[in-house]
Amino acid sequence: AATELDARLVAIKSGALIEHADGLFRGKDYLAAAAEYERILVECPEFEHYGLAMFNAAVAYEMAQDFAAALQLYERVAKGYAGTELAADALKRTVLVRESTGL
Repeated sequence: AATELDARLVAIKSGALIEHADGLFRGKDYLAAAAEYERILVECPEFEHYGLAMFNAAVAYEMAQDFAAALQLYERVAKGYAGTELAADALKRTVLVRESTGL
């Protein structure tokens, strides 16, 4: 019962953090959005959409033109979720960022 409650609490907390981060992103406050997505990574490591939160943090950093941070997270997604569509998207964005910035 405790694990079921823990899982529900994680879902509620991570859902609230995702909503907040998504709202910041939509408002074009990209650095704040990236920080909130990363907060999910730290505070909710068992979140079922952990990889997507990491990818979204990378996109937010890219939009904020913090390309080094974006690349670091894209590479983590590509390695951690190899063989998935999310990893393929991360690899594509890595190439685009590297080509446009020379990093």
